[in-house]
Formats: sequence, C-alpha cells, structure tokens
Amino acid sequence: MGNLPRGFGRLLTIVGCCGIVLVGCGEKKGEPAATSSSQVVARVGDQVITTLELDNEFRHSNIPTEKRKDPETVKQVLGALIVRKYVFNRAMEAKLDREPGVLLDLLRSREQVLESAFLARGVASKTPSKADVDKYIANNQSRFSNRKILSIEQVVFPFTSGLQSFVDG
Repeated sequence: MGNLPRGFGRLLTIVGCCGIVLVGCGEKKGEPAATSSSQVVARVGDQVITTLELDNEFRHSNIPTEKRKDPETVKQVLGALIVRKYVFNRAMEAKLDREPGVLLDLLRSREQVLESAFLARGVASKTPSKADVDKYIANNQSRFSNRKILSIEQVVFPFTSGLQSFVDG
C-alpha cells in the first residue's frame, strides 16, 4: 500500500462494513417482499401471513371496516387463511402445480384476476357525466323513443290460519 493515499485503508474498511450491513438487512430468501413493509401476523411452515394479507382477506370476504377489529372475526378469517396456506404448502410439496390441468387453471385464474383489475380501474376512472348520458340518449333515439311506463299494483292478503287451510285444501 505504498502508492495509495493516506487513509485509503480506513475508507476501504468503512465501505466494506457498510456493504456487509446492507446485505444483512436485505430480505431473506423465501420471504415475500411484503414482510419488509408489513407486520407478521402468523407463520405457516416457512411462509408468513402479514397484516396486508389479512386486510386483503377481509376485503375479499366483504367484512365491514368496523368488524375487522373484532377478535372473533379476526380469529375466524385468520384461521381460514392459515388452513389455506397449510393446504397450499401440502399441494406444493406434492408438486400439483406441475400437472397440466392445474397449470392451465392457474394461468386462467391469473388472467381473470388481471382482467378484473384492469376493468375495475377503467370503470372507476371513467364515470359518465350527465352530458355523456344525454349525448348517448340523443344518439340512440330508437332505443328511448317508444318507452312505456308501466304501473303495477300489488294486492297483499295477510296470511291467517283460514288461508292456510285454503292453501292446503
């Protein structure tokens, strides 16, 4: 190290230590990236269930926001998620994802999810205005010119024991 500037060895040591620290802080192999930004709720084998996954389950189960903090609801949804992850692990161990029929079903499901997300995003961004509705009606007169408004009256009889004998009779 005769020709290197003074302090270069110290700088090299500091840079090396920083590199080791950064490598140590990286995500662990096999863990999803979501665990770094979300709290781990449970572990199933080598997989983890995060708060993001739990919130997604609540969304898919159409559970209202106010019920998502209820311990019984959390227990029920988390239990179902744990069972699903366990069965998934068993299916992967059995290499079911390599069977042709299962592989085609997985590809189809992926396409359907992406299609739904794309359409939902498109619909949410393009809500028609009153002017758009009026323009559509004006451009499609044949669909709207012969409309008829129907009135329906409904007669309701209270269900009594006399009517029950009539129905049975």
